[in-house]
Amino acid sequence: MMFKRTFAFLLLMIVSAQGFAELKYTGHLNVKRYYPVAGTVTYLMMEGTLENPAGCASAHYYAMTSTHPEFEEYRKLILTAKASGQKLGVYIWADPGRCVGSYPEIYSIFIQ
Repeated sequence: MMFKRTFAFLLLMIVSAQGFAELKYTGHLNVKRYYPVAGTVTYLMMEGTLENPAGCASAHYYAMTSTHPEFEEYRKLILTAKASGQKLGVYIWADPGRCVGSYPEIYSIFIQ
């Protein structure tokens, strides 16, 4: 019985882990601009109105730094979506102050 409870608790924690993070889903949007800077930071402008739940100084772009664990993979994904016209789903941090310079920080990206 104890095993079942422990297993259920662990499963619940794994399934809802992203729910504990302060994230904002921006929707499926086309890439308007892709602006990589010397392998240190990448800026992403999406079509439509950009979200700014973290209260960053500007919401013209979303950004990620080279310290992001998926930095190179996401750069490839953004470029692929831009070149092919595919839409991206983007999650950004909603925690106050989670900004890269003046822009909201990217948490994750997926191609539609």
